[in-house]
Amino acid sequence: MLNERRNVGNDPVYGFVQVEGFDNISSMTTMLAIETSGALCSLAIWRDQERFEDTRNVDRMHNQVVLEMLDALTRRAQVAPQDFEVVGFGAGPGSFTGVRIAATVAQSVALAASAVAVPVSSSLALLTAVKPSEDKVLVTTRSRGDAYYIAGYSRQDTGWELVVPDALHGSWPTELLHHDWICVGDRPSWEAVGGAPPWRGAGNVNASHIAELAMVEFESGRACGPAEALPRYVGGDTPWRPV
Repeated sequence: MLNERRNVGNDPVYGFVQVEGFDNISSMTTMLAIETSGALCSLAIWRDQERFEDTRNVDRMHNQVVLEMLDALTRRAQVAPQDFEVVGFGAGPGSFTGVRIAATVAQSVALAASAVAVPVSSSLALLTAVKPSEDKVLVTTRSRGDAYYIAGYSRQDTGWELVVPDALHGSWPTELLHHDWICVGDRPSWEAVGGAPPWRGAGNVNASHIAELAMVEFESGRACGPAEALPRYVGGDTPWRPV
């Protein structure tokens, strides 16, 4: 069970969170987790049995605050930048600029600390944040305009299995209609069509969700070097247009 001690003033998504728990997670690894793929800018440090988090709603200002937040959080956790052994980050899909900010910070910290990096699927992190009870779930994340990323997961005994890879869509794909899917995440603005999956709610991904998934990947041997800590883009995933 997750127990939290918060000091966030009047804003529940602005300020420091010290978290204790996650007893099933390794207690001997010092990890930094970064989440900037959406409106929130969130950092977490896991060290021994202590969990520190700073999460702020800074829509489109991540690059202006993330390094200041990192400096403040390392001082609060009494961790030097070179102490990190693992750096996890939300790798996308998500904000085109946001995922690049997370990857850049992750690469820099991992390189300076001789640490490994773990890119974490932003769709899986959102699924982890929402915690639906159903077994077949589509995760939708707004890209721009009426375009949304869609990924599909099926619950297995070992956890969530990706069965529909992330792709960018401008309407509901016909192959996902008239099945027993439910939908979580950003509610698509598309005109209602018959057979579309019911929407079950949104969720906010913070760095602790990234850290939880990154630690599982790390302990399963699925980390990478700083040079491979790259954003995960999908087809059509760019804000630029030819002229």
